[in-house]
Amino acid sequence: MTAGTAPEAQKTAYFSVQGTIPETKPRTPLDELRERMTSLCAAAVDPFEIAAGLEADGLSDQAVQRKYGFSDVFTLAEELYRQVPREPEEPEPLPDPWTTKRSTHVVHGLLFGLPALCYPAAAPLLGGGPALTVLVVSMLISWSLSQAVAYLGYSRTSALDNGGAARVLRLGMAASVGLLALVLGVLLLVSGAGLPVVLFALGQGIYLMAATVLLVRKADKWLFIALAPGVLASLGYVVAGEPQWLNLPVWCVLAGSVLLSVGFAVHQTWNPAPANGPLVTRQTSFGALPYALFGVLTAGLLAFPVVAATAIPALGTKAAPVAALPLSLSMGAAEWNLYWYRSRMRRESQATTRVSRFVARSRLVLGLAVVRYLVVAVLLFATVITTAALIGAGRPEWTQVPAYTAYLALGAALFIALLLQACGSTWTVLPGCAAALLTEVSAAVGAIWFGWRIDLISAQLLACCGLLAVLAVHASVALGQATKHR
Repeated sequence: MTAGTAPEAQKTAYFSVQGTIPETKPRTPLDELRERMTSLCAAAVDPFEIAAGLEADGLSDQAVQRKYGFSDVFTLAEELYRQVPREPEEPEPLPDPWTTKRSTHVVHGLLFGLPALCYPAAAPLLGGGPALTVLVVSMLISWSLSQAVAYLGYSRTSALDNGGAARVLRLGMAASVGLLALVLGVLLLVSGAGLPVVLFALGQGIYLMAATVLLVRKADKWLFIALAPGVLASLGYVVAGEPQWLNLPVWCVLAGSVLLSVGFAVHQTWNPAPANGPLVTRQTSFGALPYALFGVLTAGLLAFPVVAATAIPALGTKAAPVAALPLSLSMGAAEWNLYWYRSRMRRESQATTRVSRFVARSRLVLGLAVVRYLVVAVLLFATVITTAALIGAGRPEWTQVPAYTAYLALGAALFIALLLQACGSTWTVLPGCAAALLTEVSAAVGAIWFGWRIDLISAQLLACCGLLAVLAVHASVALGQATKHR
């Protein structure tokens, strides 16, 4: 008996087939279009984006009416937008602008520190109060102006105005050197310092301005080439025992290094492209002001121990000249850690969704950045102090530990100040730096003029540690805002 002859078998066979093969609707042109455009429709933010894709695919209003039965492309796009659920694609991650090579910061650290090796060759010129006054004035002016010119150059560079950046750097260097020469000319007449001292102070300022221009233009190798003759000549002078007959040749080589740096700076800023608008505006001048003031205060904080050791030998310390070199070298480590900090905080701002967690993470990253800087700085101090002892340039003593500690605290404070400036807090670092410098100067004035029994090294240590504490607390609050890390 077969299914065709038995009624029970017919019924069973019928329901068995119906239960295993589902009925399907015929595919329409709209179904085919939706399947083909799924990725576009899922990622679209509105129907207009789908309509643009349909038109780019060659569909016109007439084709839509004929094939899909909709009045126009936009009506069809609205229907597709309604039918397809939103599944936006994750955008490609943007490249990290703070990724950099460590070798770059090592080079910058050498460029910051190597000029300090040239000062022993000038030691015969630098004795006495008038000479010290001229050098300090030159340092204060040139540091201040170099910071302002660097800001103007970077602001033009970030605006993609290469011609304007070249011109503002070249003219800023020329104007700064002119102002410095004018001030030193007046000091030559009234201070009693000799012409060689004034020329050395002028060369110091000219080199700093030229080096600033070359660093802003990312011409590090040219600055190395310019600096090499002076550094090598000075090292040879020290190793040879600083004989007097080498004074004039070494000074000539130092002058050659300054001239080379100026020539390279002019070459790197010789750009015929026109500037976009006026070179300096009221807004950019105001923006450069806190950097100029920071340059003055930083120069004062760095110069104070050297001035105290030279002007008041009984109250100063012999550690100051030796400590200046590793502190300058450590600014390369400060720059490296600044980039590391900005890169790490960029990742934290993207990954953290809770404000309280972001604040906690920002403080942890800040602490790590300061520790990383201090580790490198301690290694540099140990290396320089050991090298100085081996070549007979100075024997380390336990009594010098407070002076070295003060320099380390100052370096860490300056690193935090640079972090704050890089994150937009350009004015807030100034009161703390001014208070620290005022504390040191007040202690020196009281010791000299009023006979106060003050240890200037202790005063420096107190001022630098206080500055570090104030800036660290301020940074832990200010840098906990996500808007600082855009």
